[in-house]
Amino acid sequence: EIMPSLVGSEMCIRDRGCQKESFWEEGEGDKVALEFDLYQANVTKAAAVSALNDKALIKVYAFKVETKTESEIGAKTETGETGTPSAEGTYVVGADGKVTAQSGKALFLYRGVYNLYFTSYNEENAPELGDGNLVTVQNEQDFMYTFMNNITVQPQKAGQNTMSVTLTNPFTRLCSQVAVSVKAASVSPVTVKGLRVNFITMKNLSDSRTYRLGDNAWYSDGVANENNGVDFSSFNNSVAVGLPHTSDPRKIVLPLSGSELQFVIDLTVDYDKNGNGGSVPGHFVFNATARKTFLPGMSYLSLIHISEPTRLGMI
Repeated sequence: EIMPSLVGSEMCIRDRGCQKESFWEEGEGDKVALEFDLYQANVTKAAAVSALNDKALIKVYAFKVETKTESEIGAKTETGETGTPSAEGTYVVGADGKVTAQSGKALFLYRGVYNLYFTSYNEENAPELGDGNLVTVQNEQDFMYTFMNNITVQPQKAGQNTMSVTLTNPFTRLCSQVAVSVKAASVSPVTVKGLRVNFITMKNLSDSRTYRLGDNAWYSDGVANENNGVDFSSFNNSVAVGLPHTSDPRKIVLPLSGSELQFVIDLTVDYDKNGNGGSVPGHFVFNATARKTFLPGMSYLSLIHISEPTRLGMI
């Protein structure tokens, strides 16, 4: 008998890093190169701040605010930017937290007023922009965004063609983070002598979702599909059986409301089967379900207790 549930906790996730960038765009006069500083700042004591990973790619899209006709760039709505980007660039985060343009992929801007939108998967693959300024995101893609609106692009000093701007909005994670943990119960009918978590699969996650540039929420809803899952295969198995054997790193999953999650739990357990102080090894595979909701920017932990090798409890 398995009694599952997940425990949610608010997460870090307004990611901030300290980084630098260069841009250009189209308009009149000389082009101006923008350099960006992304800062790292404290949020609350309960929230863990995370910087963008080393070698993570950032896509930057510029939309000109000053326009002659709406058909040229569209208009920003409550659900994001509907116009056409004036230009885009791709940047990479260095080990020192600085951001530099990929070779040949810097963003160039002429003088004018722009909205700038930044997206990242927090990895070496960059989000691609589809029709309607939509980015498609799958489970295990750590999608983040930030923006700067109504930025006046002009040289910082006379005779120069650069402008330095500090990014005032931190990166925000729109996905959820999930970890699972297994330990032996403190009181059980048999004594557990050893425990190894081989893997745990969590299924019935959301199909892909879309995000529109300029929005602060998902554009499309999540729909659960039992074919969508993530595998937890790395655990801290070196701790005592009564301590949590927790997965690391956490898995990134798309937010989803009220899904009947499906778990496959594969364990190797050494236990005192005969009650004589001996130890008998056993390989056990359990199936469990739990109805849960994953919210954007939240972190969740599933705790699994072994009461005896043939019974589990999840809290």
